Amino acid sequence: MLSSRRLRANSFTLSGRYGRCCDGVYARRGATSPHSPLEGYEPPGTDKKGKRILSDVELVKVWLACEGFFGAMVRLLILWGTRNGETARVCRTWVEDGILTIPGEFTKNSRAHAIPLLRWHGLSCRAEGNSDYFFPGREGEDHFKDGSWGKLKTALAKQAGVEDWQLRDIRRTFRSNIV
Repeated sequence: MLSSRRLRANSFTLSGRYGRCCDGVYARRGATSPHSPLEGYEPPGTDKKGKRILSDVELVKVWLACEGFFGAMVRLLILWGTRNGETARVCRTWVEDGILTIPGEFTKNSRAHAIPLLRWHGLSCRAEGNSDYFFPGREGEDHFKDGSWGKLKTALAKQAGVEDWQLRDIRRTFRSNIV
């Protein structure tokens, strides 16, 4: 849940972007006014980029706390460095000859992402039932939904004893460690 202070900051950032867009449209139409349409509004805040990188000790604690269905997904995030949504959407049909290829339409940069699967990846990434997805959602016919991560991550963080981190920090940690 966002605190009211953080929510207010996000609102100002978004309203500032919207205002700059409207300002440009207003000017292109040849309208002139001595006053800005945003007069009286506070300037927008800045976007806050995450900077958290988990230490090796924290990463081990998270790994050891991973259990069950959700734990398998988090372990794959640690191993593969993929985004949450990419991991949650992994389909059986994407695996061929020991290579998992996430199609470009499912990645943020729109490029296919090929991951060689090791034998122990397969153990943590096995499909349940007759779903096309390795990590099916509640209905079984669709993938694990993005909005389902929150409570499970909170429980995992508590069990691991690691504070003040987000699942996206795992990807940042992966990228930092691989360089």
